[in-house]
Amino acid sequence: MIFPPYIAIVDDDETVGKALKRVLRQLNFEVRVFSSGQLFLGAVSESLPVVAIFDVQMPEISGLDLQERLLAEERNIPILFITASDDVELRRQALANGAVGFIGKPFKRQEILELVQKACNVEQPKPQGLKLRLQSPVLDWNLTAPVLSGADLDMFDLKPCPFCRAHPRLDKISFVDARGRTCFQARVACPNCTAEVSAETKAVFSTSMSAVNDAMKRWNRRQALPS
Repeated sequence: MIFPPYIAIVDDDETVGKALKRVLRQLNFEVRVFSSGQLFLGAVSESLPVVAIFDVQMPEISGLDLQERLLAEERNIPILFITASDDVELRRQALANGAVGFIGKPFKRQEILELVQKACNVEQPKPQGLKLRLQSPVLDWNLTAPVLSGADLDMFDLKPCPFCRAHPRLDKISFVDARGRTCFQARVACPNCTAEVSAETKAVFSTSMSAVNDAMKRWNRRQALPS
């Protein structure tokens, strides 16, 4: 079974969980709220979240206990802590164990959004095997920044990833071919599951937009394999 990428919120305070969910819905991920650490651990046994937000103080299993449990099981999840009591020692422990943030309640909406966005961008695994040979040069997509990603791609009518439903990213690159011509290549790639589609590799694109249009058409025709 394929599970969609999601952001996990673990907080025994139902009001806080609902408030965080409303804030994070705009990030184009499913948002799942867990009222206890036990419920969360049951979920991660099936599918890891892209980011997890833990309350520090919870009955039975605290947020710091959850972090240590995940580390012991080698589950590499970006973790953000929220707390009503900003204890210096707890903050030091959480950050020393790799937390991406430790903020107090009541939290600021923009602060939460920025930290979660940063965690998604930094902690997601880099796509593998992205070197593409086109005529003589080797194009290394790992060196390019995304032209557009996430909701910004809606203006291009670019479909979500057919495999995991995450928003793809659009990259383009220019190079000089063996004849000295400046050419362009483009690809659409999913940052979550690393699926990708490139523009026609045998074609010579004289403008970046022509390469982008070809890559987008190929991506939109792609279908998920039967499960």
